[in-house]
Amino acid sequence: MNPRAILASVGLLLISAIGTSQPAAAQAKESQPDRFVSTSQLMFDGFDIPRAVDNGYKIRTDTAGWQYAVPVGTPKGSLVGASFKFNPTTKQVKPTSIVTQGTVSGNCGSATLTLYTKTSGYTSYSLNGLYGGSVYHQWSISLSARTGNTIVNRDGFPPFPGALNWGTNFSYNVGAAATNASVSGVASGIVTTTLGTCSGLLPRDTI
Repeated sequence: MNPRAILASVGLLLISAIGTSQPAAAQAKESQPDRFVSTSQLMFDGFDIPRAVDNGYKIRTDTAGWQYAVPVGTPKGSLVGASFKFNPTTKQVKPTSIVTQGTVSGNCGSATLTLYTKTSGYTSYSLNGLYGGSVYHQWSISLSARTGNTIVNRDGFPPFPGALNWGTNFSYNVGAAATNASVSGVASGIVTTTLGTCSGLLPRDTI
């Protein structure tokens, strides 16, 4: 056979193979469900004065109405030991004049939710420590699918009083495993800290 004819035949075979493989690859990609995982902030809700006293802090108010926490025994007017000020009217948070690590954004840390499978997942929170460590939390995960809904309760205590991090695995059943239905989840909660409370802003995941 003519060498040019052989090359032409090989070229046609390659074009044919490429042409048939591209739609298959595209279909495989389209068949993979999109994942959406979010991490959201924990926001400081305000001082709990009795709890702060129990943990060795005194809540004071400056002339402009901003509250701040200092260790018991701190001289009047001193900001030593105070890392931020809180406005109970506007819910704003700002650094004290002696803070050097930058502007306080107002959030306590972060909260996350990850659905591993259609029957299991993981949720957690991480505090930045500016508003004290965790002493208790009210935490739940709401899960829904076209096959059913459920709420998983994870109220409880951190690993130790004052801990900054907590996380837990959980299992659930909304009937999605048998039908391969899509599951959406959202976590919500309030973390009680040594100085006040922090609220989770609804981290979500879908699988």
